[in-house]
Amino acid sequence: MGKKLKRKLVRKKVLVVDDEPDIVEIIRDGLTEGGYAAFGATNGADAIIVNAKENPDLIILDLRMPEMDGIETLRQIRKKDTKVRVIVLTAFGNSDIATPLFLEFIICSAVSSS
Repeated sequence: MGKKLKRKLVRKKVLVVDDEPDIVEIIRDGLTEGGYAAFGATNGADAIIVNAKENPDLIILDLRMPEMDGIETLRQIRKKDTKVRVIVLTAFGNSDIATPLFLEFIICSAVSSS
């Protein structure tokens, strides 16, 4: 019974990466409420550091970010971590990036400026 209890207490880790801090906070808070251990980063360089430190089970990654975009961030992460699952969030759909970067999902959102 002790082993089963320990297994249930292990929380899955999720890293949320977006250059908009409010987006990171909203997603991270929702994941935490859902029982996940959630971490956030607001740029690619920090995401690489948090990924190496926390070893998440999943990364939710914004595609368009200044300085280091989501594609380059993921390329850098994949150099050391080929197994982490990744969901890319973007308002600019492009499924062509999925296969070369080993993505599980690309979620494209339509944003209305009205």
